[in-house]
Amino acid sequence: MRVSRALALASIALTGACGEFEPPPVNEAAIAKESKPNPFHDQLLALDETDRGLTLRRAVQDNGGSCPRIVSSGYQEEYEGLRMWTLRCEGDRDWAVFLGAAGRVQVRSCADNVTLNLPVCRFEAGR
Repeated sequence: MRVSRALALASIALTGACGEFEPPPVNEAAIAKESKPNPFHDQLLALDETDRGLTLRRAVQDNGGSCPRIVSSGYQEEYEGLRMWTLRCEGDRDWAVFLGAAGRVQVRSCADNVTLNLPVCRFEAGR
């Protein structure tokens, strides 16, 4: 078995040296992670801070969470094709709201993001 592995590696090395082997495109990873249009995200971006906070608060409440009073909200990042928004509520209740292109919403407590291998919620200083 070691001989066949050695022959396979030598074959790959020789093929590469002859110019017959083409490496993958340099920005293949960037192409794979390219953003897809998300009209629901765009609509949320267009809202003023108050209406955006209320919309995110409604998503939290619809998913069984609590947000007695909105402190701040904002867009954080794209994560695996979903747009991640954060919502900080009174009483140290922080939420991550993930919005899919088809309008599907997933809500997670920011405290759970680390154990779920999701991005850590970030908020502006003083908010």
